[in-house]
Amino acid sequence: MSDMTTGEISPIETNTTTPRRFPVQDWLWVLVAVVLVGGILLGFWLTRQGDDSAPSAPTGTHAPDILFLAPASAANANLYRLAANADTPQQLTSLSHGVFDYALSHNQQWVAYSAVNEDGLADIWALNLATNQRRQLTNCAVVEAHCTNPAWRADDAQLAYTRRELSESSGWSHTDRVWLVDFASGQSSLLFDDLEIQTYGPKWSPVGEQLGVVLVNQPGIVVYDFTTETSLYIPGQESFVGVFSPDGSRLIYPALRTGAINGYYTHLQMAYLDGSNAEGIYLSGPVETPAEDRSAAFTPDGQRVALARRYLDERYTTGTQVYILDMTTLAVEPLIVDAAYNHASLSWSQDGDWLLMQRFQFEDQRAEIWLYHTTDGSLQRVYTDAFLPSFIG
Repeated sequence: MSDMTTGEISPIETNTTTPRRFPVQDWLWVLVAVVLVGGILLGFWLTRQGDDSAPSAPTGTHAPDILFLAPASAANANLYRLAANADTPQQLTSLSHGVFDYALSHNQQWVAYSAVNEDGLADIWALNLATNQRRQLTNCAVVEAHCTNPAWRADDAQLAYTRRELSESSGWSHTDRVWLVDFASGQSSLLFDDLEIQTYGPKWSPVGEQLGVVLVNQPGIVVYDFTTETSLYIPGQESFVGVFSPDGSRLIYPALRTGAINGYYTHLQMAYLDGSNAEGIYLSGPVETPAEDRSAAFTPDGQRVALARRYLDERYTTGTQVYILDMTTLAVEPLIVDAAYNHASLSWSQDGDWLLMQRFQFEDQRAEIWLYHTTDGSLQRVYTDAFLPSFIG
């Protein structure tokens, strides 16, 4: 893994400089050039019209392959793979009612996904990316349950998922619980035997056997350690676990705030999972800091974090922008600021050279997938009308 320094990351901002004015004779030459180039571009446009979703591989050094769901504009999105050296993506699933969500195994061999049926219920399946072998891992739809949020354990031997009971005869209609399924045998079991404990949104630590879930009965997050059979409770009001650090020692999670504006917003806190500081460090600054941080992604070395943030003061934007947080100093620097977009689903490549993201363009009301290259500061759209991207590698 290459070392990364602050100097290797170049921020991108919208251009607000005053345009240079040309003398009349320069405009004549520009007009001639425009006519010549325009003819070439017109021919190119006529051959590409209607192909707005065509992907383009990043220029220069290739990024890893990308998984994503598409189209974002339809209710039946399916799973696609875009190779770095390919012109078009490979469609991995062809479900008439689509895929709800997915998760890539740590060994990069399998992708688990929630396949939706005609009744709107979902089961967890797994697809081998090399052989195209498919395996059904749950039978939730048979008992009128909806199973989503697959999450792989660090050794890929087990998955956690959320099962939502919908059958009125079950006595637990419209309640959520996290279940575990053994990948080899397909046998499922409840995370907690006590049916009164309602949980959802599982996320495994990238190392070891710690599993984070959202607790319904007593709002907050529970991190359960299977090795020590102990639980760490982190109070909170938000509906997702957050993100583990690469070494599994810390958890960045959202916390509800009020005070900077007349309303609620989210900050990010970080808990130490050894119990030394479960309440957490305020990563977003003091409670009154006028910023809303919605998601985070650790760099592979754990030294920095990419944030999806929007400021609530004079720097306000409708959507979140991308900032870099130094984990040593807690200093925040802008990376990508473009008020025309909202940024989400941030993730880093394993070498730390690429930042993958979902950007929503407000003017055209569409979701797009973009790549940022940390070495040269380039930013490039690779696919439109798609969402929930992740790297393979």
